[in-house]
Order: sequence, then structure tokens, then C-alpha cells
Amino acid sequence: MLSTTAARTLFTAIAFASFAFQSTAGIAQESTASVSGRVVAAADQVGLEGALVRLVPSGPQVTTGRDGRFRFPQVTAGEYELQVEYVGLEPARRSVSFAPGSANRLEPVILSRLAAGSTGSDIEEIVVLGQKGGQAASLSQERASDALVSVVASDQIGNFPDQNVAEALQRLPGLSVTRDQGEGRFPVVRGADPNFNAITINGARVPSPVGSERSVPLDVIPADLLEKLEVTKSLTPDMDGDSIGGAINIRSLSAFDRGGFSLQFRGEGSYNEESEEFSPKGSVVWTDIFDVNGGSGNLGIAASVSFFNREAESDNVEADGPPELTTDTTGDFFAFGELEQRAYEITRDRLGATLSIDYLHSDTSKYSLQILHSDFEDIETRRRNEVAFGRGDLVAGTLGEGTGQFTDTRVDREYRTRKIDQTITSMVLSGENQSSNWLIDYSAAYSRAKADVGNRIDATFRTGGIDVGYVTGPTSVQFIGAEADFTNPGAFPLEDLELRQQNAEDDETAFRINLKRFLSLGDRPASIKFGAALRLRDKTDNEDREVFDDFAGVGGVPFLSQFVEGEQSGFNLGPFGPRISADALSSYFFSNLDTLRATGLDTGGTNEDSNVGDFESSEDVTSAYLMGTVDLSDDVRLIGGVRYEHTEFETQGRIVDIENETASLAPKISNSYSDVLPSLHLRWNTSDNVILRASYSASLVRPLFNQSANRLIDDDGDVFAGNPELDPIRSQAFDLSVAWYPEGVQAAVGAGVFYKMLDDFIVEADVLGTDPDFPLSTGFAEVIKPINGDDAEVLGFEVYYQQSFDNLPAPWDGFLISANAAVIDSEADLGSIRGGEKIPLPRQSDTVGNLSIGYEKNRWSLRASVAYRDAYLDLLEDPSDAAADNYVREHTQLDFTVKYNITDAFTIYLEHSNANDEPQSVVYGGSSSRFLRQYEVYGYTTALGIQGVF
Repeated sequence: MLSTTAARTLFTAIAFASFAFQSTAGIAQESTASVSGRVVAAADQVGLEGALVRLVPSGPQVTTGRDGRFRFPQVTAGEYELQVEYVGLEPARRSVSFAPGSANRLEPVILSRLAAGSTGSDIEEIVVLGQKGGQAASLSQERASDALVSVVASDQIGNFPDQNVAEALQRLPGLSVTRDQGEGRFPVVRGADPNFNAITINGARVPSPVGSERSVPLDVIPADLLEKLEVTKSLTPDMDGDSIGGAINIRSLSAFDRGGFSLQFRGEGSYNEESEEFSPKGSVVWTDIFDVNGGSGNLGIAASVSFFNREAESDNVEADGPPELTTDTTGDFFAFGELEQRAYEITRDRLGATLSIDYLHSDTSKYSLQILHSDFEDIETRRRNEVAFGRGDLVAGTLGEGTGQFTDTRVDREYRTRKIDQTITSMVLSGENQSSNWLIDYSAAYSRAKADVGNRIDATFRTGGIDVGYVTGPTSVQFIGAEADFTNPGAFPLEDLELRQQNAEDDETAFRINLKRFLSLGDRPASIKFGAALRLRDKTDNEDREVFDDFAGVGGVPFLSQFVEGEQSGFNLGPFGPRISADALSSYFFSNLDTLRATGLDTGGTNEDSNVGDFESSEDVTSAYLMGTVDLSDDVRLIGGVRYEHTEFETQGRIVDIENETASLAPKISNSYSDVLPSLHLRWNTSDNVILRASYSASLVRPLFNQSANRLIDDDGDVFAGNPELDPIRSQAFDLSVAWYPEGVQAAVGAGVFYKMLDDFIVEADVLGTDPDFPLSTGFAEVIKPINGDDAEVLGFEVYYQQSFDNLPAPWDGFLISANAAVIDSEADLGSIRGGEKIPLPRQSDTVGNLSIGYEKNRWSLRASVAYRDAYLDLLEDPSDAAADNYVREHTQLDFTVKYNITDAFTIYLEHSNANDEPQSVVYGGSSSRFLRQYEVYGYTTALGIQGVF
């Protein structure tokens, strides 16, 4: 519920801004006219978004919207030349004149292609479809933006084998992705942790289905539902202030994007090398425009649905903990305490749908309803072998680099199956109204993210006294010396069974209003904009576990031999041993569940595991802003302003005493803080084809929900505590960039440098004796608690180049190229942790880059692409020990796409992703370390499909 303080803040800000605007009313010149029009690729058909429209001389400049429409609300009466520019198309020029007080609706401006020899009939096809059209659309929107923006258009997405939103984003300058089971999952913008990004769908904030996090797993949303992806890297005051990395907007399709009736379908089957299974995929997109209420083409409806059933497997070897220095008779070596083999079977069903209803009531009023829903069902079965060498005895003289022999070790054979159902739903109802000098837009939005884990079964079969050794390499773990005992299922009794249920929900309701007043300062166009927003968010995470360790009531302890179905086949990283049967284990468990609950429950383990991660939190953010824009000349635009955000936070977690097997609700704790976030942006067209941008902006990122939850876990004196009093991480960012759009070709060359200063960086530390809540007299051994540390900084450089070579003679005129790279350096001060050691920001790669070479001519479209990111620090596994830090090694992925247009309506295509079979490789202690943390392989995927467009 909105508090009195927040309400007072909201209404005071609106009243103040309204007064400021009313006081400027007299600045506007008299004898003005309004001008509106549309820029299209074919007469009255497809509108071109991002076209620059100018009135010369000394007139204003505007940008066309998604339907190609533009409007000058206030133009001094007189004669002008109307100039329209769009990347890849010939500029258009037209003489126009406006009488005082008139409302002028211009005839549509139809643009022609740059390439010689083209005809009007192919304009729509080239602009709307294909590699060249996607490149032109993205470059035009990037060029037109006042802020620093990177764009992926839908046709660009369709030319890569990207299955979800995260994978599509990795093609942009300065962006990379983290991966899960070979798929891109979380975007990393300019080296910033995914939790530092703001994700919106059609402008509405998206909550996260991940219980503890703010980051949104974008593998939930299929890529083929989208019209555009927009990444804003420098925030203006009218944007939410909680984004240190980037603000990513996922835009679904509108009927006005297609200009009329359209029907598009896709059917596909793919083959995965590891699973040796085929996976179906399909989508349908429909749009149409209708005449209602006496209007012409004023109602647009767009709907789409997409599904993908992915069958895959992955093979994995990893260490459970960093190696420790151990003395042997031959010297000192690092020895692993536990090593594992893991075999995964994955079934992922991704189902998405969108609905967009857009109503143009008049040239000055429009309303829309946009709905996106995506359901991502991830079924994962894991079979694991784990050997605890640290519980055994080293055989003297056998320890070396990556090898050792042990006696009396413990061996676990484990089985896990779980289904996670993640859903994201976004509904946005919005409107926009214009008068002669005013523009008002408003929206109400509801977004929900949810994750359900149902009937997850974990089973552990354990034996001891095994004499076994290991041999490790950079890509493998092999267990040696005890094959008979190690692989004998009759030697492994059931140690415990576990049943898990989990539910995480994250809901946000938001209301926004923005008002813009168009002015003239002297003879220069200007505007003042103000607005307010209210975001109400509730997040919960609850997990229930039942741990069973007594099987006397169900006929005694069973052995692994009762649940095997031959050998584990297809594991490519060494001998694996018996394969645990999913059906046999599930049948045993659920047929005996009632008896197990009555006689076999481990009450202590059940109590602990069911409470340690539970919390409920609410977060209300009230904001208001004031922003001014002025064209200092025909070529220089200045944007400045300030945003105010007030945050109110309430949380409640659990207090768990593991030794005494107790759990209780922690008290509810509230916190609040306010932030003033100024920003200043300069756009300078240094020539007709060169744009210089410079900006400063302040922003913040609020703590993760599990960090700020009021909870305390006491494990026999070792305590983990949440911290509801955490301050947000605050940032100041500086950007300088230049972009060149060569005349007469579809191309762009750009470079930029950015610098971010982060204060109150959050780290985990032992606060025993230094925190007043945890003095030494508590008797605890240590208290690990997230705290605000010192500071961090990021310095980076980006460069990009894109071009379509239409100007070259045949056959070279079919080539396209897109290349970008970023070099990033960061440093975070850990304060008192590790003696003030400085580390790179988690998830930040020193170098990221993309190269794509395409060829599009006649009926063929070919594309080869490579995405690269350098190694990065992923996790501080032990805050006090740098040797336990997890580093993900560099990653390079090759993808290929081939398309052939059978007819004007039908296209067949072949996609080959991860052609180089790139693994996921993680090491302990540093990016160049030889100590294996994880090595996982996924194989290539080949897809064959057909697409139809009508």
C-alpha cells in the first residue's frame, strides 16, 4: 500500500512540475501551425520507424514512430523544405508552407532504395524483410535516438539461430550472456551483473521468477515473438533510475509495424548432437488493420503464438570445492576433496503468445493494450557420481598434478529429477493525447513472474571404504583403481530421499503519467517534460522439503541394484557406471510416500531445508522527474533534468537454528531511502553524417531480495544473516560516443568510451565483533552478512561497424557485414575482506565481440556469425579465500544460417548453431588456473525449417 510519505512525495512533485510548466506558457511563439504526416516504404503500406524528419531552415527535427507517423506540434508559420532520411534509402525532399493557426496533414512520404537498378515493387520487401531490412531498421532507430541506444530488429533476430531473447541480445556492442545448459540466459551489459539491468516489456517493468534475484532469465521468452529489442545505455530523467548496466526493452509486434494484413508462420525441426533427438518448433504471427468509428485504418490487431520443444543432453565433470595444498612423500601438490561426474537429460518446452490492440482515435489520440505471456517448462534429470577423496586416506607417493590414489573413500551415486515451470506475464494499457502544445501519455501495467518446482525427487545411494583414485585434465575427470567396487550397484544402499516443492512469485503493478510542453526559446525548438510513476512490487520465495532417511517401515534399506537399467550410455567424459532408472525410483518413492512420512522422516533436515531460503518482501517506489530539451542550433540538442525516487521496503524471513532443529518467523523490518538522480545529454550533428553524443547520468541498483531479507541461519555457531538495512549500489556514468553514417550507402561506423563509478558495492563479510547486532559475546564462531563495501569502477571502450555493400558491382553487392567489440576493465574494492583486495566485477569479461558476414541476393540469404566473450569472475564461493573464486573461461560460438526463397511467399532455411561444439569451462582461483571447477559439453544443434509470409 502507498504510504503517506510516498503519496506526499508523488503529489508534491507533480504540483511543482505543473507550476513550472504553467510559468513557461508565455514563452511559446504566436502564429504557429501544427504539421503531421507519415513516412512509408510503399504507398500507404509499411511505416518506417526511426526516420529523421526535418523542417529546413531553422526548423525542428522529429523522429517517426513505429507506424511511420510524425508530428510537429508547433511550427512557426512560413515556408520550409521537408527533409526525410532513413538509413539505406534515398533521402526525400519536399517544399511545404504553413499558414498561422493551421493544422497540416501531409501526403505520405515514400522513400526509395539507394541501390541502382531497384524498382518500387521491391521496396517493401527489402525494408521489412531480410538481413538488409533488419540492418537498416536498427541503424535508423539508433541514429535517430537522442540517448545512446542499441537495437535488434525482428528481421535481424530471424537471421540468427537465436532461440530466446538473451541470445538475440548477445549480438549487440558491449553485450554478452551467461549460459545454462548451452542456452543464453542472462544478458550482461557493459560488464555489469545481470542484476544491474532493468528489463521491460513494452515499457512495463518485468519482475523475476528467480526467487532471490532481480535479474530476469530471458531464456523464458522466445525470440520469434518480438518486433524489436532496445538497449538504452545512458539513462534520461524520464526513465526508471534503477539501471547501472542497461535498460532493455522487449517490444512485441503491433499491426501498424506491418502496415496491414500479414500472416507469417514457421515450422522447424532440430537435431541435437548430444541427445540424438529431434525437437519441433513452430510459430504463427497475424496482423490486420480495420476501419472503425468512421476512421480509416485506425484499429490494428496483432497476435502471435510460438512453441518449442527442445530435447537435449549435456555431459559434465566438476569439483565440489577448490583443491587444497597437500604434502606427499614426493612433494607438495594440490589435491581435490570431491570430484563429480554428471549426466543431464533436458526437456524444455517454451510456449509464448502476444496480443496487441492499437486504436488511433485521431491524429492526436491513440490507445493500446499489449499483452505478452510466456511459459517455460524445464524438465531436468541428473545422474551424478561423487567421490569424497577428502574423507579417505592418501596413498603415499601417488599424489601428483591432477592425479592421486586414496583408500577408504566415500562414494555417492545420486539421482535428481525436477520440473521448473517459469511464467512471465505482462499487460500494459496505455494512451497518448496531443494538443497544440502539449503531449500527455499514461499507462497502467501489471507484470507477474512465477516459478513453480513440483515433486522434485533427490535420491542418494552411498557406500564407504572404497579404494579409488582420480586423474583430472582440463576437460575430464576419471576415477581409477576400483572399477569393480565403484560400479557394483549391489554395494550402494539408499542413504536418503528428498521431496521438494518450491514457489517463487514476483508481482509489480505500475502507474505512469508524462506531460510534455512544446516551446520555442527565441527561434529554437524546446520542450519541458515532467511526470511521475508509482511501482508496487511484492516478492516471495517459499520452499518445502521432506527428507527421509529411515526405510525400515518400507521393508528395509533398498540398494541401487533395485533401480538400475543397464549402463549409462552416451556419457563422453569417461566411464560412468550403472544408470539409475527414473521410472523404478519414482514408483518406489510415491508408492511408499505415506509410510515414509509416518516412519522415515528426518525432522531436523526437513525443518532446516524448508525454512532457510524463505522470505516475503515488498518494495514500493515513488518517482517524479523534470526534464528539459532545447535545440541550441540546427545541429546541437541538449537534454537535462533530474529524477527523484523514494523507496520503501519491508521484509520478513526466517530464524533457523540447525543444531536445535527449530525455525520461526523473523520480525518484519522496514527501510526507506531517497535518491536524486541528475542527468545531462548532448547530441551534436557535427556534419550531415556524423553524430557525437556525450552524457552524464546517475542511477542505482537496489539490493537483491535474499541479501536484504530479514533472516538468520545458525549452523552450530556459523551464522548467515540477511541485512534489511543495506543501501542500494549507486552509480555515476559518463559516456562519449561518435557515429558516422556514410552518405550514399547503408552503413554505420561508431566508437565510444564509458566510465562508471559505483558506491556502496555489496559484498559478504564476517561481521562478528564489528556489527553491534553481533558482538563477540554472542558466542558465534562467525557471522557472514552482506554489507555495503567501498566502491567499484568500470572503464570501457566500444567500437562497431555495419555495412550493406549495395554500391559494389555484382555479385559483390550482396554482401553485408556486422562487427563490434568492447574492451572493459573493472575494479571492485572489497574493503576489509581479504585485506582490501580488489577484484573485477562479477560477470565482467575483459573483451566481448561479434562478427557476422552475410550474403543476400536473388533468392539466397547466407549468414555466418561468431560471438566471443573473454573469461569472467562468476562467484566468490568463499568470501575469505580467493582460491575458491569461480572463473568462467572464454567462450567462442560459431553459428550458420542458410535461407532460400522458394517463392515470394515461402522460404526454407537451415541453421547450425554451436558448430564448433564450444563447452562451458569453469576453473578455481583465476581465469588462467589449471584447477577444474566445471567442464560441460552440449554438442551442436542443426535445424531445418520452412517459413511462409503472406
